[in-house]
Order: sequence, then structure tokens, then C-alpha cells
Amino acid sequence: MPSATIEDALVTRWNALGLNTSIATLYPGDWGAAPESSATLPRAEYETPADTLESQSRGSEVIEQIVQFKVWGMVRSTVRSNITTILSQFVNGDRAATNPMSLSTGTILNIDRVYGTVQKVDDKLFEGTCEIMIRWRRVATVPA
Repeated sequence: MPSATIEDALVTRWNALGLNTSIATLYPGDWGAAPESSATLPRAEYETPADTLESQSRGSEVIEQIVQFKVWGMVRSTVRSNITTILSQFVNGDRAATNPMSLSTGTILNIDRVYGTVQKVDDKLFEGTCEIMIRWRRVATVPA
């Protein structure tokens, strides 16, 4: 069933693919923030920092939405594997045979990979980050 927002669609696809059990529960995050020191690891968050109106014509808008996923864990190879899994499940996720990512408020045109990286935060913590770009068409609201 299509989701009303990008955020809902992200969580719906994450859970439908079982990433909530194979990686971690997905939480909304604060842009640029690290997990609380008391957070259970591994931890996964998503952020939607901004969107860009690419074009508008004939009552519809094409929007580019950056989505950033972050995963924290204690083992570098596991965090790297999690980032690889996230990218493989979300890039072109709108065309997936099962549980495709979809919106009730518009049509996803494509989902592209921007980047993925893993870095050491301290002696016991690694942070994996990846970004995807979702281009979607929304029917514009016509002013009265």
C-alpha cells in the first residue's frame, strides 16, 4: 500500500524487508547528530534534510529528496555490510518485485545512490552513512 510521505515510505520498506530485525529498528534522526551514549547498538536512523523543487508544469511538481541513512555499530565490517544492504534495498526500490517503495501523494520516478561510507568514531564505535536521492512527481495543489 502506498505511503503518504517519503518518511512513511522509508520506514514501511525498511520493515517490509526485515531490516528492522537484520540491522536495527529505523528511527528518525537529527541531521548530523550522533546516537546518545545510552543507545543500544546497532542503531539505525534516517534523515531527510531538504528537498529541491526541480520543475513545475501543468499542475505537477518534480521533487528531488535527499535521504541519509546512518548506522552505528561496534564492528567495522558489520557496519559496512549494513550500509551495502541498505543501498542495495533502496536504490531502485520503487521498481522492486516485492514491497516496492511507493507514495499515495505522487509517483516515484527513480531512486539513485549518492554515496556510502564507514568511519571510526572512537575505540568502540563505527558510523556508516549512505545517501540516496529520490526523484518523485507530486500533483501540485492548485490555489483557489
